[in-house]
Amino acid sequence: MERLVRAHDEGVRRYQSPLREQSASRTRQAIVTAAHELFTAQGYAATSLADIAAAAGVARPTAFAAFGSKPALLRQVLDQALAGDDEPIPIAQRPWFQPVWQAWTPAPALAAYAGVCTLINSRAARIFEVVRRAAD
Repeated sequence: MERLVRAHDEGVRRYQSPLREQSASRTRQAIVTAAHELFTAQGYAATSLADIAAAAGVARPTAFAAFGSKPALLRQVLDQALAGDDEPIPIAQRPWFQPVWQAWTPAPALAAYAGVCTLINSRAARIFEVVRRAAD
């Protein structure tokens, strides 16, 4: 269901549609997934925004509009690899990080933190290498 929203300060009317927002979210995720796959397979420099758009099944302007630039897209790929999803929840507030906060002594805290590091590295190691090589 679409609804009309009036921005009080600007006098601008715009429509909000949950279906449109879901579709945009799916499109953004398809672009991030394609970028992750291509960046890790081909490297950052060898992967163009047009390549990513084609792999995601969208037009290049759509990929550009969603992220603004290839570096911004790489940043999103890295953020999702670190967090495990695209939810705007800080890592320290995620359920899998809670054992670190719940530990009462140093040994269990360090063990829990090592588990968090292992989890993050299992998802992000290949992207860390992409970022490192992109910096060269």
